[in-house]
Amino acid sequence: MNYNEYRGVRKLVVAEVTLDNGDNYTTGNWQELSGVQSIARASSESSETHYYDNLAAIVIDGEGADEITLTVSLLANKTRALIDGTSYEEGKDMIVSTPKNKKYFALGYIGGKTDGTEEVNIFYKGKFTGGEETINTKDDGTEATNVEYTFTAIHTVTGIYDDKPAKSVKLPLSATVTENAVFGTFSEGESSQDVLTPDDLKTLA
Repeated sequence: MNYNEYRGVRKLVVAEVTLDNGDNYTTGNWQELSGVQSIARASSESSETHYYDNLAAIVIDGEGADEITLTVSLLANKTRALIDGTSYEEGKDMIVSTPKNKKYFALGYIGGKTDGTEEVNIFYKGKFTGGEETINTKDDGTEATNVEYTFTAIHTVTGIYDDKPAKSVKLPLSATVTENAVFGTFSEGESSQDVLTPDDLKTLA
């Protein structure tokens, strides 16, 4: 038996889901979200036992959304306005808290393990909540504050893996499944690559 643990996370990126109508799933290009300190994933599942003839006869399973908690460095104002669904003045670098119009996004990152391997993680459709800020006075200590967001991930409507909807994918990096192949090349925070579906990733692996 090989013992292994998670250690290390990097390359936190997002891409806007522009279409998911059952026939097509399309996105914008990946964008850098922020520096990442930690990512915690919690899956929502439930089971209920139904009894017949004095016996436990059937177990009904239910699956809900996944909640991904992101502890991150402060976002650029433009990025924050994008995922919060508020307004942004490009030339002024100004966020205006207009009524929120939140969009769906894909979320990606690379997680590391103690054996030195890494794997790419992609969630294909979800929305962000959170982003509360705490700003403290300077003192003689070394404390500073970051930001926490929750990304609620759901299944796509469109079949993107063998004609089935998908919520997420986890795939080891390899000689063919490289960081550049999956996330593309970034320039000024934006990539040349849109989101690869599980069907797309199968062709790389």
